[in-house]
Amino acid sequence: MNKVLINSYMRNLVGSLFGAVVAVISAKGYSSPFDLKTSDWQAVAHVLWAGALPTLLRYFNVNDSAFGLTNSNAEVELKKAAPKPKKTK
Repeated sequence: MNKVLINSYMRNLVGSLFGAVVAVISAKGYSSPFDLKTSDWQAVAHVLWAGALPTLLRYFNVNDSAFGLTNSNAEVELKKAAPKPKKTK
């Protein structure tokens, strides 16, 4: 993965985290993030993994020249991810 992709995800993550915390605080009428309960933090955690989806979609898009896998890069990534065949004697 390239550095630009990771930076994009981090910006997405921070924005999503901040937005989720503010939304939960506003909806519940809390005055501080320290007032959030476990179930509230679980809702925020769901926002964090969901925040990865746009970046992952761009990464796996072979037509995206900025973040996407090009056809040759996609082949290399798929070969790395594929299980290695066992040697037989």
